[in-house]
Amino acid sequence: MVLQVNVKPGSRVELLDRDLAGRWIARVLAPAAEGRANEALIALLAKHFEVAKRQVRIRTGHVSRIKLVEIEGVFPDQLRLFDAEA
Repeated sequence: MVLQVNVKPGSRVELLDRDLAGRWIARVLAPAAEGRANEALIALLAKHFEVAKRQVRIRTGHVSRIKLVEIEGVFPDQLRLFDAEA
């Protein structure tokens, strides 16, 4: 599955949520410097979707706040299950 995620580095809390339009927003504690926010995003998504970190890959947007992220082993029809857990 591929998600478009808007990342907000340097947040006060670590949280994965959706806005009213259904877009994914990831708030991570790590700063954007030296790829630390990307690492934190991968860890957050892996935890939320209950997959290993190696199953989460940033496809595009490595230096942008808007990223396309691929998550292996999760399918679009399963998203409702993860929304209910959030």
